[in-house]
Amino acid sequence: MLSPRSEPPTPDRSDEPLAAVARLADRTAVEGPWRSGSFAALASGGVLRGFVPAEHGGTALPEPVITATLIGIAEGCLTTALAVTQWAAAVRLIGGGSLDVQAELLPPLARGDTLTTVGISQLTTSRRHLAAAALVATKPRGDGAWQLDGHCPWVTGADSSDTIVTGAVTDDGTPTFFVVPTAAAGLTIDPPLEMLALTGSRTSAVRFAGVRPAHVVVSPAAGGVRTGGLSTTAL
Repeated sequence: MLSPRSEPPTPDRSDEPLAAVARLADRTAVEGPWRSGSFAALASGGVLRGFVPAEHGGTALPEPVITATLIGIAEGCLTTALAVTQWAAAVRLIGGGSLDVQAELLPPLARGDTLTTVGISQLTTSRRHLAAAALVATKPRGDGAWQLDGHCPWVTGADSSDTIVTGAVTDDGTPTFFVVPTAAAGLTIDPPLEMLALTGSRTSAVRFAGVRPAHVVVSPAAGGVRTGGLSTTAL
């Protein structure tokens, strides 16, 4: 914890990636950071690597530095900052997967070669008041493969990402997390919502009809993982 006399942590940045985010802010507000080039600027500038463990191509920055970096992004573009927090939450969840899953997915995410986002509001806030789970995971076939049915009401950048890390409820009521390619059969992304603010976040509902996920990233026995952190709270 910082003492009253401590200097604030320095963001992990050269000035250029965050300056690029600020320059692109007007375009990002319309197109989203994935299409405006804002996300690409953060990737090429090495900013995304700070959220990824060193053994998977990242720099594993401490939480206070990550927070300072996100605040720096938000000063230039709130839409980009929101998108990065959702990307970072997905990366954190993938970090709860097997070593093979981490080794496959995290290095290209650190480089910005692939893009991911998170869709777990149905487990944390949205639709929790309903009797039936919004998204369920079952194994209806004899091969033991998981199948997802239902929907995620809020997914930032769903139509601009390669994968969605989502959470579903199993037959015994246990939340379990999955990585799902956005090109998966049976997955439908609604048009982005027109919101009062941050429409450039391209937030959509995503519907699942017999979708087979690519990976389980947190087993039911793991008891869940921490998806957010100090950085998200600070923003």
